[in-house]
Parts: sequence; C-alpha cells; structure tokens
Amino acid sequence: MLFELYFPFLVLSGWGRVVAFVCGLSMHKFIGYFMYIEFKDLQYTYAVFMAWDRLFKPSTWFNSPNENESYKTSLSQLFSNRSYKLVFLTGTGLLSINFYFGLNRIHSWPFSSYPTYSSIVLAERDYIYFEAYDKQKKLLRCMI
Repeated sequence: MLFELYFPFLVLSGWGRVVAFVCGLSMHKFIGYFMYIEFKDLQYTYAVFMAWDRLFKPSTWFNSPNENESYKTSLSQLFSNRSYKLVFLTGTGLLSINFYFGLNRIHSWPFSSYPTYSSIVLAERDYIYFEAYDKQKKLLRCMI
C-alpha cells in the first residue's frame, strides 16, 4: 500500500525509478502468483522506467552523464515547459475519470476500476452433478 502511495514520487528521481521498477514488478509478480491476477500489461510498462542507454555503460552508473549539469529542477521550471504541463494535465484527467468511475461503480471500457475483483462473493454456490448409469440402469461410481 505504501509503495502505491509513494509511486508518483519515486518515478521523479533516477534511483527512485529503479526502486519503482523493482518494487512494482515484484508486487505484480506476487499478486499474479498468489491471487492469479497477472496484470501483464502493467508489468511490461515498467520497462520505461529504466535508463537503457546508461544501463549498458557501467561507467555512468554512479554519476550523472554530465557532471556539470544539475538534474535538480523545481516544479515551476518543470511546468513552464508546455509538454510537461500537457502530460500532467492528461494524466490527472485520466486518473480523475477513473476515480469517478470506480467510486460510482461504472464498469465500462476503458475507465473501469477492477470490476471483477470488487464485488461481494455470495456464500451460496450452484453445482452441476452428473450421474452415469449402465445398460441395467445401475449407478456407476465414477471419480472425476
């Protein structure tokens, strides 16, 4: 639960992305193993968090690509860039719509909030039994 809450903040820094990659992939693998809900598409998206160009250059693992350039930017600098602002507003809009649909239990594509796993499971079950008889109409004991 804490990972999901801190996830947006983790992806904002270099080492945070590595933590988000490892924790997120592990979380979805464990959920897939224990709950049989795999979320394969979400697992594939974790690949975008890795700096693949730096991954294959071991000399750049512990320092920034340009030592003179600072990677610290303020939010005001970030939002002065039109593309960052557009991505932020689009993501916030999609998240808000998904939240609204989940809150009101509106289950339709693409804004659904796990409808399969958010319903109450009834205590009563329906079963179908099959019985096999031979030609003399005697019940055959079969184990399936």
